[in-house]
Amino acid sequence: MSLSADLIATLEGIGLRAANLSHARIFGSRIARCSFDRANLSEIRIVRSQIDSCSFRRASLIRASILHSRLQGCDFAAASFRGAELAHGTLRESALHRVDFREATLSAGSFYASFFDKHTRWPASFTPSLPGLEIDRERR
Repeated sequence: MSLSADLIATLEGIGLRAANLSHARIFGSRIARCSFDRANLSEIRIVRSQIDSCSFRRASLIRASILHSRLQGCDFAAASFRGAELAHGTLRESALHRVDFREATLSAGSFYASFFDKHTRWPASFTPSLPGLEIDRERR
């Protein structure tokens, strides 16, 4: 599946597994309980949106821009945020196991109550000991 349009909508329970959403733009949207597993979301732009309880397992979010948006309760296991811009977005209460954040732009406010493991990769200048990030004790 390939989509290449701007999205301003409310989506719930949609399966977009392995979809090609590269370069899509999502503005002021609410997305809940959707599956983006293995989806190509490279260079996607998510602005002023709320994304709840979605799965992004093994999704490519390479060079994505997440601006003034909140992604809450999402599973990003083995996803790639390589080179992404997350300095003005928040990943809340999310699973970050084996996620690749190398070369991403992050800030202290990028995370809230989210868990990572020893396989999560961080940008060279980022310290994952900030408040809002915790190592998953069961996956050490």
